[in-house]
Formats: sequence, C-alpha cells, structure tokens
Amino acid sequence: MDAAQDRLDLLTDRFYDAAVGVCGWDAALRDLTEAFGAAFAAFGIVGLRSPGRILHTGIDPILVERYLLRHAGRNELAQRTEHLPTGSVITDASLMPKPEFRRTGFYQDCLQPLGLDSLMNLRAVRHANGLAANVCLFRTMQQGEFGVEDVAAYERLAPHICRAVALHLRVAEAEGERRALVGALEILPRAALLVDGAMRVLRTNQAGAALLTARDGLQTDRDGGVLRARQAEETAALRRLVVAAVAGPGATPITEATEHLCLSRPPPPRPPLIVAVLPLGAAGASSMGLPPEAAALLLVTDPAQRRDPPSLPLLREAFGLTRAEAEVAARAGQGEEVARIAEALGITPGTTRLHLHRVFEKTGVHRQAELALVLARLQR
Repeated sequence: MDAAQDRLDLLTDRFYDAAVGVCGWDAALRDLTEAFGAAFAAFGIVGLRSPGRILHTGIDPILVERYLLRHAGRNELAQRTEHLPTGSVITDASLMPKPEFRRTGFYQDCLQPLGLDSLMNLRAVRHANGLAANVCLFRTMQQGEFGVEDVAAYERLAPHICRAVALHLRVAEAEGERRALVGALEILPRAALLVDGAMRVLRTNQAGAALLTARDGLQTDRDGGVLRARQAEETAALRRLVVAAVAGPGATPITEATEHLCLSRPPPPRPPLIVAVLPLGAAGASSMGLPPEAAALLLVTDPAQRRDPPSLPLLREAFGLTRAEAEVAARAGQGEEVARIAEALGITPGTTRLHLHRVFEKTGVHRQAELALVLARLQR
C-alpha cells in the first residue's frame, strides 16, 4: 500500500472518530489541511434561510461571522452549486474563471483578507429542508490551485467524509432529543421516574429525586438503585405493573396499558401516593431519546398537591383539538387509562380510543408517555 493511500486511510479513521466524539472536528480538519497542502479547512452547515454554523481550523472568527451573516448559502458559488448532489467535489476554477471568482463579494469579504485564492469543496450532506453540509479546503496564491490529482484524492475520501458527517448530524440530533426530554421531565408537574424492567431507576426529574430522598412512600435500595415501596406487598404490586409494562406494548394497545397503584406513606396519615405506570418499550424509548433499557415512565401524584392539567381552550388552540379530544387529552396526559377516561366523560371505551388516536396524530406523538411530556410543556 503506497503512502498516499495510507494517508487517506488515516484521514478516514480521523473523520469517523470526530463523528462519534473520540476526537474533535478541529483535529480532523487540521489533518485534512495538512494532507492536501492547504491553508485552512472548514466544516459548515448552511442554508438559504438559515444562518448556519461553521466548524473551522485557523480562520479568523470575525471573518467566519461575516460569512455567515452575508454570504452563507447566498454567495455566487453557493448559487451555482445549490443542487449539487451529495459526494460531489468542486473547485472554484471548475465553476467560474479566476478573474470572475476574484470579483465576487464572497472572495473579497472572506477570502482576500486571509490571502486565500482558491478552494475545493465537498458537498457532504444535503437535507430536503435545503440545509447543506460542506467540507471545504482553502489555499493561498503561493500554495497554488487545486488540481486534477487533488480532486481525485478528495473524491476517494469523499464517501467516508459524507458518512462521518451524516453520523455526526444524527448523533447531534439524538443528543438534542435527549436534552429536550430531560427538560420536559423537569417541567412535569409531578414526580417522574424512568425505570427498567427490574425497577432500577434510570432517570428522574427534580420532583422525583426529591420524593426518593424524602423516602415518602417510594425509595431505592442502597445497592442497585432498585425502586421499592413502603410495604412489601406494594413493592410486589408495583413490580407486576412494571413487568406488565415491558410486555404490554407488544401485546396490548398503549392506550389501554396504563395502570395505577396507590402507595401508603409514612406517618402522619396522608392520602396515598398515586403511581401511574406508562409503558415505553424499546421502540418507544428509542423514539424519545431514552436509554434503550428504559421500560416504563412512572408518574407519581400526591393528591394534596396535584396540579390541574392545561385548560381545554389552551389544548384546543395549541393542537387544533375538538372539545372532546381536548377532554380526553387532558386526562390521558395525567396518566389515566382508557376505561377511567371513558367512565369520567360518559363515553364508550371505543370512542375514547378513537379520540386518543386523533390526539396522538395532532400532537405528533405515538404513546401516552410522550403525550404526558408534551402537555407538561404547556403547564409552565
């Protein structure tokens, strides 16, 4: 294997490492810059109506900001490559004569101040929403133009960079979903606990953590963090509900799988805690950005502190629900199962399920646990 191929193999590994966070993108871009005898490299995500963002090595941040504000997705080169397919490699010389390139506002505002005179760009990702990810190399006049051999080498590397960039974007999206979930859990009006099939607590919101610390009807073992109630029989009943939740989504419609349990509390005498067990399943956990082992979401209500659900007018306006759908959504978001909702509203379980499926469609969720998180955001 020749030295050039060895260099490309090392670059490939570096980009995959950057995609999953083993190293920073700056390190990958520095190696790319050195391999192609360039002055700078930049990884940008831009669009016609989006300011975008740029990861770069060595470029003046002021010029990067100027590019994002004035030229990202709108400069002369971007307009000529708007429909460039993923994996394409172009140079400025392949798009326009050099004198024309040097007259562009992009060149004069962003490249000339750094002494840059040529570029070679890879279209790494193109989304249907118009956003494009590019990995671009820049050279000074002294370093010379990017030639046929440079383009050929970059084209050999391109499939790997495209995959690495796409992986990076998916990882970033998953992390964003995880953070959104954590935020949604925190604003739930009651204690929330994510547990696995063995009742180990994986995550709680602040109210849930406070409940466990107070040992007020629910607590965890000191060793494995396994959830248990105050009474052994209550712990056994809760375990049965969680075990049923693990199998429930595969065998029972999610709208019928929610169960409740009342848990006694230590003196002085107070109303029992009401625990709603909402099944997630592996697919549900994945879709919500949760750990794959998450099996159920436990929503714990203290009747003395229970907050009202979002108002029906707010639900109707926010999601375009009918009054009947809003009534069902408000109760389902509090963890009530179909039978109880139907009884409270004086309708049949079948009608209740129909309304709930329409609520799912209009709120963009698929499970009652997800609906609880969405409605919690309206209760700030």
